[in-house]
Amino acid sequence: MLLLDTNVVSELRKVNTGKADSRFAHWAKQQLLSQLYVSAITVMELEIGILQKTRYDVQQ
Repeated sequence: MLLLDTNVVSELRKVNTGKADSRFAHWAKQQLLSQLYVSAITVMELEIGILQKTRYDVQQ
């Protein structure tokens, strides 16, 4: 069981696009999805980041 921090979840988004660090991408591909977890704090931080990005993009 692994509890993923916000920065790890953010980096996971880059794996399929080839933008993630190669060592991280290799590690990520070895993990079982059923063994990965996120905390409520991580979910909150991701939601805040999404809301901030949305507000920024709307102004453009």
